[in-house]
Amino acid sequence: MANTVLKRCPVCGGKLKVDTLYQYGLEYSVGKSGKVSKKYKKTDRGSMECASVFCEKEGCFRTNYLMEVEEPKDLRGALVFWDRDGYLYLKEK
Repeated sequence: MANTVLKRCPVCGGKLKVDTLYQYGLEYSVGKSGKVSKKYKKTDRGSMECASVFCEKEGCFRTNYLMEVEEPKDLRGALVFWDRDGYLYLKEK
């Protein structure tokens, strides 16, 4: 089956959102006494290379973080791809 560009929610036509996960670290210093300080420095560890897509209308359309459709049930198992040009594609099962 051909890939379909996702411009809007395939169920209700609503707005889609993309949620990407990133890793952040909290770096604490250890003092001379061995006690860990209360202050920390937040460092960006980069992308976890996973994302999900969901409709802003809750419970309408969503993928898990492997971009597999979980809702609605009739699309379950379909995949969403995010290409290098920034487009989302739905590949139905």
